[in-house]
Parts: sequence; C-alpha cells; structure tokens
Amino acid sequence: MKAVVYRPVELHGSWRPRSLGDMRGPRFPEAYSELVTLDIGEDVLEEASEQYDSALGDVILLFDEDGIANAFAAGPYNWERIAFGSEWKSPL
Repeated sequence: MKAVVYRPVELHGSWRPRSLGDMRGPRFPEAYSELVTLDIGEDVLEEASEQYDSALGDVILLFDEDGIANAFAAGPYNWERIAFGSEWKSPL
C-alpha cells in the first residue's frame, strides 16, 4: 500500500482539514504541501509513524490498487479517520 503524507502550510481555527460541516480548518489540498510518500504494509499508522515524524494536522492518504482507500489526520492525541466533502478534489 502507498501512503502520501501532506502537511498544512499553516493551521488556523482547526487541525482538521476543512469540510462541509466544519469550515475552520485549512482547505485540502490547496493549503497543504506534500511531505513524503511511503510504502507501507498492513499496520498503516504504526509503520508511517516509524518512518517519519508526524505533526498536528498532517494528512495521510492511503492508496490501494483502486485509488484512495482511506484518509487520516494527525490529531493532538492520535490519528483520526477523516472523510472529505464534495469540495475536495484529489491532488493526484
């Protein structure tokens, strides 16, 4: 599985990416920069944490052979699964 990590250029209002329900966070992908691409196995978040130092607000997009499989954001205590609203468009 491939994981692409994005980091917000600047956090304002919320560490979560902006969504239809919460407009406070940075807009994804415009307000993010690609940080690193990782090849990871089954234990996705643990392996990603071993390969790079996460920061509040980082977004990990997981790709399988069919495209985007899941997305997570780095919160203050743990990773949180996120879903994007209709305004989100794939950066790839």
